[in-house]
Amino acid sequence: MTGLAEQIKHLYDAKLYSNVVALCNIAVPACDNNPEVLGIPHQRAQTLVVYGDSLLRTGHPRKAESVLEKALLLRKCILKPKGATLGDYEVLLDVDIKYLIHECRVCQHDGAGAISILETVSAKARNPRVNMALGKLYAARGLERSAITAYKEVLKEAPLAIEAAEQLLRLGVSGAEVMTLMVNGYCRLRGLDWVQMWMRALGHLHQGEYSDVITALKSLDNKIILRGCSQLTLTIGRAYYLKGDYASAIDALQKVQIFDPTVSAGLDVRAHCLYREKRTKELEKLVAPLADSVSAPMVSPCNRSLLSEATLGVHGPEVWVAVGWYALARSQPVRANHLAARAKNLCLRDSSVEALLLRGAAQRQLKRLDAAIACYRDVLNVAPKMFEAYEGLINCYLAAPNRKREAFTLAATACRKLNHAPRALTLYAQVLMNEPGLSSKAKSALEKALNQDAHFLPAAYLLAEMLEKEHKYDHAIALLQRHIDATPNAKLHSMIGDLHSRVGNVDKALSHFTLALNFDPKNRVAQAGIDNIDCAGANPAGGASKPSPCFLSTPGADDADMSLDVEEAIDNSDTDELDEGEGANWPEIS
Repeated sequence: MTGLAEQIKHLYDAKLYSNVVALCNIAVPACDNNPEVLGIPHQRAQTLVVYGDSLLRTGHPRKAESVLEKALLLRKCILKPKGATLGDYEVLLDVDIKYLIHECRVCQHDGAGAISILETVSAKARNPRVNMALGKLYAARGLERSAITAYKEVLKEAPLAIEAAEQLLRLGVSGAEVMTLMVNGYCRLRGLDWVQMWMRALGHLHQGEYSDVITALKSLDNKIILRGCSQLTLTIGRAYYLKGDYASAIDALQKVQIFDPTVSAGLDVRAHCLYREKRTKELEKLVAPLADSVSAPMVSPCNRSLLSEATLGVHGPEVWVAVGWYALARSQPVRANHLAARAKNLCLRDSSVEALLLRGAAQRQLKRLDAAIACYRDVLNVAPKMFEAYEGLINCYLAAPNRKREAFTLAATACRKLNHAPRALTLYAQVLMNEPGLSSKAKSALEKALNQDAHFLPAAYLLAEMLEKEHKYDHAIALLQRHIDATPNAKLHSMIGDLHSRVGNVDKALSHFTLALNFDPKNRVAQAGIDNIDCAGANPAGGASKPSPCFLSTPGADDADMSLDVEEAIDNSDTDELDEGEGANWPEIS
């Protein structure tokens, strides 16, 4: 080995990649003019590989690709003569050089080129790293069958590759088949029963069975071996989030930061939950330490793929999304949209959901409905069980002219995709309830939701409103009283107070309005109700007090329930009303 080639290799082994680049920027052109500079051909090939890898690690993927392609061509020329050997300077295998070229193309967002270079590796020569990369690339381009085949090959050689197993579950492979692939590989190992329980929980997660996920993972959390595991708690938080229990999700994700303050995963989801719960002060407290990081230089997708999570720290996309939700809470949609766009540039396709949800919400605030629709559709392409995307997309359809039929169809689709979960049925009812001839379907959907979860407040609120419109005040009061006995809050008390006011039970109405103000001193429904009662008392000849006009959707009402934007969109829509005959053709959900 010549002295120069040896020194370049020494710098590379010492991970002084920028120094390798600086030296090779001079040495490689010199070698082109005088091949003896870097010695014999296989030494030159190895130097080119070292140079290309160093360029990639320092953020120059395009030039790295060119250098590595030269190294690959030179290596093939070396191997052509019969009996030729590589001597004491071993050159990387073709598969390793091609993998580096693939990384260069991924950094340049050339997915097709990355796939093409890896596909030139024969099936027998593909190692788990190549198959894993192919699986991700195939999945990103929607080639699900090819992705499944690649991930299965990973598990055959590396049975504890949990990410590959989870991707298979996400692509629809049954949990039993995935467990078979894994167990066959590590059946001789002891003390790994928790792996099966973990994978079983992930299977429930991708089937949309979130309550089963929470139960399974909490049983794992009780085991001493996994107590305090941040990944376990993070998954529990995500399950609560996907279930729609934002308050419990916030509590679980807060524990993740307690277990490991360096973990940025889950910050975006936690911020989203705080935004939906309108807990702005807590959201501000969450993002305050992150303010400096969003003004720091952004890590490029290329460097992000090469750096460790510890190195990335708060510079990951989760931070940009978290700060974006805070900007949206402060009515700064332009800034939120900018942060969401930057976060999306850092994400792979299957991890861009939160960035897209933020961008969709920001575009809705900016009244750019077409852009918002595109964002929510992208979410559903990646995560077809994401309720928040269905909700946002339906709101956009209802606010847009002449797209109400699409809203009805999508609401029915959401029910099927989400296994007729209570909040999916409630969303379906929200779309139907104000349309002539469709109220009975809406009422049926709400009753199904309450049969599944008797304490699901959004369904109770809407059903009480429908009963009130039908003048069935006693039934509505009885329904709300059952929920007050179980989970009292400001909105329930203000609603039942309004109903008592309508039927003339002034004392009970006043009592419930007062309790509502005890829960929320700024509750406008309760305050308006008390003012009406006072006016009626001051003017007895005026007849019964006028009920509050803010029966359900007053901004001051309790915000623990699901957003009622759909109703507002219907009220504000300038589309024509549907007649009964037209309504009879809307899609069923059963």
